Amino acid sequence: MLNIVVRAAVDRMDKLDSFRWELNTKMLGTVYQGLALRPSLTSLSIKFPSLRLPRPSIVIPPMPHLRALKVTDIDPLCYPDDISLLLLQSRNLRDLKLHWSPRMRYNAEPSIVLNAYFGRCIAANYSMPLEHFAAQNLFALHDAEIDQVINPKTIRSFTSINNKGGSQPQTAFVDDTWLKRPPKVVWDLEMIRDDAPSEIVAELISRGKGLRRLYLIDPKRSAASTHSLITTATITPPDSYHVYTPPSAPENLDECKAGLTDLYLDALTTAHGESLRHLLLPAQWPLDETQIAKLVRGCPNLSQLGLAVEVSKMSVVRLLVPFLVHLVALRLMRSCFMDSKDDEEHLVVMRSEMALSDKPAKLRWMELGSRVWEIGGIYWEGDEKRRMVRRISWEVVPEPNIWSMDTLEI
Repeated sequence: MLNIVVRAAVDRMDKLDSFRWELNTKMLGTVYQGLALRPSLTSLSIKFPSLRLPRPSIVIPPMPHLRALKVTDIDPLCYPDDISLLLLQSRNLRDLKLHWSPRMRYNAEPSIVLNAYFGRCIAANYSMPLEHFAAQNLFALHDAEIDQVINPKTIRSFTSINNKGGSQPQTAFVDDTWLKRPPKVVWDLEMIRDDAPSEIVAELISRGKGLRRLYLIDPKRSAASTHSLITTATITPPDSYHVYTPPSAPENLDECKAGLTDLYLDALTTAHGESLRHLLLPAQWPLDETQIAKLVRGCPNLSQLGLAVEVSKMSVVRLLVPFLVHLVALRLMRSCFMDSKDDEEHLVVMRSEMALSDKPAKLRWMELGSRVWEIGGIYWEGDEKRRMVRRISWEVVPEPNIWSMDTLEI
């Protein structure tokens, strides 16, 4: 009955341009058919129910004017709706976001077959002219033909969240198929978001050009923040749920991060030094003064920067700000000096330190540990020069920024 009512409403919306389905019941074919008849529809978001009740598959019809498609909580065993025809014949599609249920990865359940989504495109030798692509919770074997699905000349941004198993031995076999056969096609991306930095990703970054924004989300935070409650598979409505433990970080994390930090710094400063504007490094990669100096010299046009520092003094700000003349937002993470002080102590130190530079700084927002501050103009306190500082929430910083992009949402 609900689907019939929605279809009737859709048929009366001559100028419908965006449609989102986030109800805890499955959308049926009658609604899909109604949406396909709306020539003004450009954005579609579908969320499959969290309640696992197997339903028959529906072939979603093409929508010729669709430009943005987001599908979340994909569950191939219970809701196997076929989007392959939609992807093949929606030739104006530019933004694609696919989010699978985290159950498959946590249970090492090999139910995702990429050919079911992209098989029609592969058979037709069609490369989707996407500009933005995002994937989350993917657990599937790598297929070499998948590399041909996205047109490398049009893609501009790529997001990957929880698509690698970390130290989970039960997912290693499937994940290794991606590591052993990295894509041969070079994507000249402008934006990358990734929660699992690796040598392969660093090498791919070094082969590209023109990268403007790189956000490396903290791996531990990624594991801890993913869905923890997943219903068990059953045909009848479940009365209980099972709690899954997120994957743990590798035991040799300190050794891994040291090598990865240098690999990424080399790739960024060599291939993207002039173009890079936003950079967020993981909080588990503390940079020493030598690495900070290398980053400052190699990427002089940074406007937003987030990094962890080994230096436990505000002197790191003096090292960064005078040389990054375009810097407006700075995050300094993991510092015992920063977290050990209360707000008043922060204000006293920052008002003095931020006024030391003779050069007019553009820096306006800064995070110290877990606090975000807005930096204002110069004022005088007797004979001492000070800078106006007040504590704020990061939400007031204009997007996109190094806070809003540090999330596990695609």
